[in-house]
Amino acid sequence: MNTSPLQTIYRKPVLLLLLFMGPTIAELAARAAVIPVTITNQPQDQVAGELQPASFKVGASGSPVPLYQWYKNEAAIPDATNKT
Repeated sequence: MNTSPLQTIYRKPVLLLLLFMGPTIAELAARAAVIPVTITNQPQDQVAGELQPASFKVGASGSPVPLYQWYKNEAAIPDATNKT
């Protein structure tokens, strides 16, 4: 197909505007896949003696994958960012 230089100059900016002004396909897919977090397994109460460890486990689902942070007395426990 023969095009004049004017047509070529006109087509390139239009193509660039379409590529850079809107969200990418990956961004659109990520937005469509957002699912609110749901707690699937609640942590169970534990009984432990004074100064004895207790172990808790929680299950959660959602998209993007939920992040975890455990708290004790309303303060975040350092490095406690797993589901157990």
